[in-house]
Amino acid sequence: YNDAPIPEKILKKVIPGHDGRIRIQDTTEWPHSIHAHLGMKIHGDTYMGSGVIVGPHHLLTCAHCVYKFDEGTFFEEISVYPALNDAVAPFNKVKATRAYLFKAYQD
Repeated sequence: YNDAPIPEKILKKVIPGHDGRIRIQDTTEWPHSIHAHLGMKIHGDTYMGSGVIVGPHHLLTCAHCVYKFDEGTFFEEISVYPALNDAVAPFNKVKATRAYLFKAYQD
């Protein structure tokens, strides 16, 4: 077991400055700039998610960020905010034009 990775401890309470994380002030530099906040809309309701930019026109995210399983449909609109820093969107936002997921997830 000497080469086994140390399991991540689950934080029960977030204490800024005491839980080992630090705030990234400049999110416009790599690798922070490839992380994106998602705003998904359906039937007037807004949901939030996250993803990572993997190419000039592609974002990788979880299936539940593009497909509303309990309704059996894709979100009507997905807005992507690369490098979002609190309320500042240094690269503005873009809207997703297509979303793909495994058929097995839908089934």
